[in-house]
Amino acid sequence: MKFGWQLELSYWESIPNDLRNSESWVEVDYTSVERLRVPDHPGVYMFCVRPVGIRRETNSRTQLFGKLFTPIYIGQTTNLHRRFVQHCQSPSRKLKSAIMCFGDSINFWFHKRDMGQIKVEESWLISCFGPSANEVSGSIKAKLGTPVPIGQ
Repeated sequence: MKFGWQLELSYWESIPNDLRNSESWVEVDYTSVERLRVPDHPGVYMFCVRPVGIRRETNSRTQLFGKLFTPIYIGQTTNLHRRFVQHCQSPSRKLKSAIMCFGDSINFWFHKRDMGQIKVEESWLISCFGPSANEVSGSIKAKLGTPVPIGQ
């Protein structure tokens, strides 16, 4: 898995417009109180951070960092509310590190989607943003056998 924003335009263009330009993304603070604002619905979500010590609300053109958010974790779930509560109660090791670093600069963004869309959309978002707190899952499988020379 690569970390950091994708520099290939084709990745960004692969994200459907209704996901990329949608106004239905919702932002809530990453606190257990906010769980009431997160619906019982399938969807994709991101934990995003902004630079430490920079307020979210900024009206100044000179405060670029006030509007700068970067996804550090992207996921998909059959129930956004339940998954948000799980992240609040027992965050992963990498999310705990982000909490220690960014504190109240972390926000939870979610987008309600149909079940058939969430796995593909999560994959698009991960490939574009390369979030640093996502773990690589699965394993590499190999089969041992007679060696075959290559490059001759």
